[in-house]
Amino acid sequence: MASIAASAKTWLVAARPHTLSASVVPVAVGSALAAAQGAFSWHLFVLTLAGSVLVQIGTNFTDEFADHGATASLHKYLAPHKVIARGLLSGRAVKLGAAVVFGVATLIGVYLVSRTGWPLLVVCLVSLAAAYGYSAGPLPLGDLALGEAIVFVLMGPVMVMSTVYVQTAQWQALALWYSLPVGALVTAILIANNMRDAEEDRLIGRRTLVTVFGAKLWTLEQFFPDAKVICCVRNVAWIMDSFECAIRRNPLEVSRLFGDDSVRSTVYGRVEALGHRNHLVGSAWSALKEAYYGEHSEKLLLVEYDLRVTGIHDTVRAHPERASTHSYVIQER
Repeated sequence: MASIAASAKTWLVAARPHTLSASVVPVAVGSALAAAQGAFSWHLFVLTLAGSVLVQIGTNFTDEFADHGATASLHKYLAPHKVIARGLLSGRAVKLGAAVVFGVATLIGVYLVSRTGWPLLVVCLVSLAAAYGYSAGPLPLGDLALGEAIVFVLMGPVMVMSTVYVQTAQWQALALWYSLPVGALVTAILIANNMRDAEEDRLIGRRTLVTVFGAKLWTLEQFFPDAKVICCVRNVAWIMDSFECAIRRNPLEVSRLFGDDSVRSTVYGRVEALGHRNHLVGSAWSALKEAYYGEHSEKLLLVEYDLRVTGIHDTVRAHPERASTHSYVIQER
């Protein structure tokens, strides 16, 4: 029984449940729009939601075995969901898991097509092809700087409009308008993820909007030449101490931050892991140093966090010449 529970937990981690809101929100928005028009079926809603979540899980499984093959030699920090690299599951098992969830999603799609019409069949086939082809295949779409556009279209307009179609049997222009902020939100999540992985993506030749245009202030300057970026800073030692205090208050939650027993077992291992350039504290710290000592540092306005809370407007008004001409460190720690 214990081994079954451990196996189930491993598969749950591999499914990356923290990402599944990206597949839930479009269905929720589309269903709410249909319900507002008096057309809503619970069983169609449940099936649509299940199909959407299963495709997302299949995409995560596919990304897991494809990414492991591409980055296994980089010796990067192992996130908890890297189940293959951590030896929790084999690559073959993850591939089989992807095939199973895609298969179940396909069966759901077939039923929904039978209840609606052939246009939904086209949507289902394109979605499945994109879900697999995003990370895997001979030419992964996510490596061609197309990932953000694909995610915006499929997780925004396509998902929301298709959900409305399942409920109402109509394609509606109104659903398109409601889908745009959904697509933008999901795409923003992807871009944030790509910003974290920018260095790794450059090493393996993966092209994303971040690696093409750069997660740098140069991009901001092209679109908003007079804009400033306000960076709220904290003492790194204070941040590390805050994490350590939180961990000691609830040691059982440590596994969510650290994937290896040898790392999370001592305070030294935990601090070193958090400070890694691809982890929570280190990534932000590295990005700030890169920006502050870069050629566009005049675009930065560094503000101590407490001052941001108590009165950022007063701070900027008190030093307009510094806020407009060069970086201004309110309090260096």
